Amino acid sequence: MTSLKDSGLAHFRAGRRDLAAAAFRQAAQEYTAANDPQNAAEMANNLSVTLLMMKDFAGALGAVEGTAAVLQRAGERVKQG
Repeated sequence: MTSLKDSGLAHFRAGRRDLAAAAFRQAAQEYTAANDPQNAAEMANNLSVTLLMMKDFAGALGAVEGTAAVLQRAGERVKQG
C-alpha cells in the first residue's frame, strides 16, 4: 500500500494526474480493506486533490466524504469551513 501511495505521489508530481488518481483510489481501497481508516482517509484526501486538479469537482467532493470525521477521531487537526 505504501508503494501505491508513493506511486501516486510520483505521478502527481510528474503531472500524470490520471495515474495518480488511480493509485490513490486503489491505496484507499486497500487501506480500507486492511481496516486502516486513517490511511484510507489520507489517500482519499490525496485523490480529492488530484481530482480537483483534473476539474472533476463532483468526484473530488465524493472522494472526501466522511474523511474529516475519520481524521478528527485519529487526533489530527482538520480545518473545516
